[in-house]
Amino acid sequence: MLGYGSLAFVLAACAANPKTVFREQVSYSSTPLATTPMEAVRNASVEPLPVNPGWMPPQWQITVNEPRMLVDGIPSNYRVFSIPLQQSEPFNFQVTSLCVNGCFGFLKYALKPYAMVVAKDGAVLSSRPSAIQAVVGYIRITMSGVAPEAGVYYLIVLADNKYLGQTIVFDNLLMPGSNTPVVPVLVHMQAYPVGRINAFAVKPVKQ
Repeated sequence: MLGYGSLAFVLAACAANPKTVFREQVSYSSTPLATTPMEAVRNASVEPLPVNPGWMPPQWQITVNEPRMLVDGIPSNYRVFSIPLQQSEPFNFQVTSLCVNGCFGFLKYALKPYAMVVAKDGAVLSSRPSAIQAVVGYIRITMSGVAPEAGVYYLIVLADNKYLGQTIVFDNLLMPGSNTPVVPVLVHMQAYPVGRINAFAVKPVKQ
């Protein structure tokens, strides 16, 4: 989880050009580099995914010290979370990326989250968000679906580094109940390769 020293690192990093940080600290990092989701899981310290954490969900950092995974040929640092699900159980995972410099200054930077829901055999259940909520200050994506069988599932949260320094755009949002993408969502923040996130599962509360 995010501590004071880690927060200081992230804040300091925001003074640097995002492309410079990527070129000098992400591309040439010595951290493990995965090419598949299951390799990414094996290379990471897997955290239990919080369930219904309330108003103050735990935060984690994605820094240049985390393991990396190739996404469309581009290395991205990431975090991995796990959660057990029953067969045919619906899942609703929320991932929030917070403005990494406290949104001070002219440029507003944030890690653009890219998430995957992965089964224990490596099959990717979902890599497109079903909903996005974004304002200056944070980006929240929802990953939803149904578990095909009982077992442990993984939520991989990566930094999308394809368009660093540019205004964040989500063009892979799915229309509910179909495989048709909807109109792209524009976020008035610029993509950065590191940042702070929270991630949790939303489940019905039993009466």
